Amino acid sequence: MDVLVLIGRILFASLFLLSAVNHLTRTAMTAAYTKSKGVPAAVPATIGSGLLILAGGLSAALGSGRIRGRCCWRPSCSPPRC
Repeated sequence: MDVLVLIGRILFASLFLLSAVNHLTRTAMTAAYTKSKGVPAAVPATIGSGLLILAGGLSAALGSGRIRGRCCWRPSCSPPRC
C-alpha cells in the first residue's frame, strides 16, 4: 500500500512541477495572456505564480504536510509537532 501512496504522490506532484516549468519557461506567452485579462504587472505576477506552483509541487513531492506547507509562507508560524 505504501508503494501506491508513493506513486500517487509522484503523479500528483508532477502535475504541479510540469505546470511550474511551463510558467517559468514560457513567461512571455503566459504574461501576454495574463495582461490581456487585465492584470497590471503581468510579468512579475507570472513569475511569482510560477514560483508558488513550484513550491507547492516540491511540497507535495517531498511529502510535506499541509500544515507545514501553509506555514512556509508565514515567518511567525512555528513548525508543527508530529
